Amino acid sequence: MSKRCVRLQATCATMSLLLVLTAYVYVPSSPHTPSDHLINTSSDFVQLVPSTLKNMSLSQLQMLNPDSGNNPYQVCRFQKVCTKHHQTQFFTFDRYLTLHIRTLYNCCTNASQPHCPSAFATWTGEAAFCHCFTTESRATFHTLKRGIDNLDFETHPAFQISQYLKKKKHHFAHFAFSLVQLHSILLHSRVLGLPDEFKTIIFQDGAGSGNFTSTERELWRLVSSSPAGKSLNRIIDFRFLRAKVTHTYGWNEIREYPKYCFKDVYTAVGRDIYAASKEDMDAFKEAASKHLGINDGTPTTCPPRRVAILTRKRGMGLRRIINLDQVVALLHQKGIQAIEIISPSEDDTLAAQAQLFSNLGLIISSHSSQLTNILFARTNVAVIEMGPVFKEAFRHLGRVSRAQYFVSVGHRPVCEDHKELEMLFDRLRKRKCDLEQMPQSSSVACRMSAQQHVAMSRCDYVVDLKILETQLDLAFGALEQVCQSEGGWM
Repeated sequence: MSKRCVRLQATCATMSLLLVLTAYVYVPSSPHTPSDHLINTSSDFVQLVPSTLKNMSLSQLQMLNPDSGNNPYQVCRFQKVCTKHHQTQFFTFDRYLTLHIRTLYNCCTNASQPHCPSAFATWTGEAAFCHCFTTESRATFHTLKRGIDNLDFETHPAFQISQYLKKKKHHFAHFAFSLVQLHSILLHSRVLGLPDEFKTIIFQDGAGSGNFTSTERELWRLVSSSPAGKSLNRIIDFRFLRAKVTHTYGWNEIREYPKYCFKDVYTAVGRDIYAASKEDMDAFKEAASKHLGINDGTPTTCPPRRVAILTRKRGMGLRRIINLDQVVALLHQKGIQAIEIISPSEDDTLAAQAQLFSNLGLIISSHSSQLTNILFARTNVAVIEMGPVFKEAFRHLGRVSRAQYFVSVGHRPVCEDHKELEMLFDRLRKRKCDLEQMPQSSSVACRMSAQQHVAMSRCDYVVDLKILETQLDLAFGALEQVCQSEGGWM
């Protein structure tokens, strides 16, 4: 084949691909259940459907238009793909098509690259395509020869939960958020066009044993036994894509990465959110209340009159409050006499953790996975998250859980092995930087790296009592307001 023909073929493949990826096909909207608040605001839903290049691509990608307002979880459907440790593999029969899809995929994470299409910023298919991937759970694209692909695709539909954490151990908080997200998605299964039943759940996350812990198993029972989880009732096939060490030679480890191929895989990999609305979180909390028996059924807007300070037993940094006695004394001055110091952990049963948090009215804590238990707290519970800097992870959870969430940052870190972080903090405080906005600050003088931000958030710290007092007054004021009909909270 001449070079001119090769160039022509590449150009044609590129043009055809753009036509395919931007070819939205209108499909009739699915009927929604009366409790489904995702109401179709347009005439029909749109779906990304490869058509003109269908014969050139083995794998397919479909997604409800994220701009319609009816796909807040950005659920994607992958057809004829293989999934493995932090990776989903897509296949075509044309290397030029593969190259172009790979180029567009790279542009999803960095649209400023010089090789990105000049019209990428306004390309109508970009939103749907890019929302189906993240940098941590990535995609790879491969060219196969027709007839000799040797891939055996399982025909039953699977749901892939992707909460991969690079170089980290399996994290219970991310697992819990993933299941809450799955529960929320299943609430809208008809609107989102999900199958009536899933046979396999794939957990695509960090290293671990490859099995449920007892707490994870109970959380799964909660989700699958809820009204929303009816499509999960018959699932007995759980597959963990965690890397397993098979041989160790000195410092070198040989790791085994399982790989499975499916005809249909549904996922919300591009959306790291537990519940997009308070209504969806309400449904989970109601299911949790019934399954775990944590609510006496008495309707009230006033949370229990009980205060707890959370401490950590283990994990990536204990984040100890060095002057805890002064914090307790401050609470005494504010009129709170009974203060509990508790350390909930995965050693406790899910029911015990849920029961504990459902009986708290004010929670004071460092940034910690223990705050996952806000899932089980009562409406209007007040939460104060403390630390040197702020990490946006639990505040959204608090808001959709109808908690009153307060952030208390600016407390001086004590980092035994990283004194440079203490000096960095002192410089930032002197420059009056907004420590709640780190590391996204636009000011050059107030910047810190993402690595420094994470490391500082794991340090022990000395609470600045004046800063904490401001947040305590706000929290007490909010509690008094919601408890007016019951004579106040204090």
